Amino acid sequence: MNSNGNCMDKEGRLVTCEHYNRRVVRSKQIPSATDQKKDVVADCFDGEPLNSPNDVVVKSDGSIWFTDPDYGCSVSEGHASPPRQKGCFVYRVSPDLGDISVVATDVLRPNGLCFSPDESKLYVVDTGAVAFPKFDEVCHPVIDWDKPHNVRVYDVIGGKKLENGRVLLNTFEKSVPDGMRCDVKGNLYVGTFEG
Repeated sequence: MNSNGNCMDKEGRLVTCEHYNRRVVRSKQIPSATDQKKDVVADCFDGEPLNSPNDVVVKSDGSIWFTDPDYGCSVSEGHASPPRQKGCFVYRVSPDLGDISVVATDVLRPNGLCFSPDESKLYVVDTGAVAFPKFDEVCHPVIDWDKPHNVRVYDVIGGKKLENGRVLLNTFEKSVPDGMRCDVKGNLYVGTFEG
């Protein structure tokens, strides 16, 4: 319900970020129109609901990485419910779905994400410039161009941790990056709010 980012795992199961339900889910089998059974990948951290999972990627080892900004906590994008996490983070869920960990805390509002072809780098969009001023009523987002609207890159260490986070692309003058993907040659394609 109210899905945002999606991807397929190597078994062909659909992995989806559900903004409204504040969770990441995975279909139990290849999805069809008649069978929509799914496993909950993540819906809380440290005993509190996630903010509003936004985008997701599955690493070749089966671990699931996703972003969790607070956009879906506003009635404009989800439902009126203040964020319950201590911030907007990037998470990693182990392949067996038994462990969830925060892997990046230095992004104001993480959004799109993807791995480099060799999975040695993780790219993360920071849409920190965009905010909804009120959680409990319909409103337009406010953009503060002094806040982050860039693409960051991290080194993936041991397949489980991120280090050396830094800004890779900061050339979006009056535009905000959103989703992105990397092709097999390492070319990065970044979508923006403006197209």
